[in-house]
Amino acid sequence: MKQIKKLLTVLTALALCLVPLFTSGITAQAAEDPVTYYVKYLPSSDEWVFQTGGWSDTAEIRNLYYMHQEIKDGSLLVIDDSGANTAITLSVNVSLSNLTIVSSNLSNITAKHVDNFYSIGASKSIINAPITNAYVYDYSLVNFNNHVNNLEVISSNEDNLHATIGASSTIGHLKAYTPVKVYYDFYDFAKNTLSIVDGTLKTEEK
Repeated sequence: MKQIKKLLTVLTALALCLVPLFTSGITAQAAEDPVTYYVKYLPSSDEWVFQTGGWSDTAEIRNLYYMHQEIKDGSLLVIDDSGANTAITLSVNVSLSNLTIVSSNLSNITAKHVDNFYSIGASKSIINAPITNAYVYDYSLVNFNNHVNNLEVISSNEDNLHATIGASSTIGHLKAYTPVKVYYDFYDFAKNTLSIVDGTLKTEEK
């Protein structure tokens, strides 16, 4: 009986020692939400600045130096160069989950990789990054310098396509369409062969 009581005492003490280990080990850690970095040209000060989460005229404006210090893999990057006197050349040493060009001047952007790229309106850009999905809208002008797995050219109008696109890289799949018609649906473009001018595919049939 004494031996049984002694054994129970030892087991109880051991269990009490293990409780803190188990409770501390199962503490839930919330994953960080990816941050959106909104880069914008300010004509008033003739400089490029950024805000996080979106753009607000009343929010804090920060120098791009700090964005380079903070940006991480999975971040979202928006380039707004409306009213810029010069093109922006920006290189980020991360993989982006989303890159969006929303303005009409020229943006030269470099990244390790881009999951989803959006060129909006009449924006103009040179993209130096492998891309999983690229969506080029309306009157955009884009040149891709790295492989694009899936490229969609989209017109908001029902009349025709208008984007201009070149690629020094390979393109896995091209689909071009308006709300009422699919114009192109082709695969496996070799390097330096994709050429679309004002919505018209100029690539040789071979």
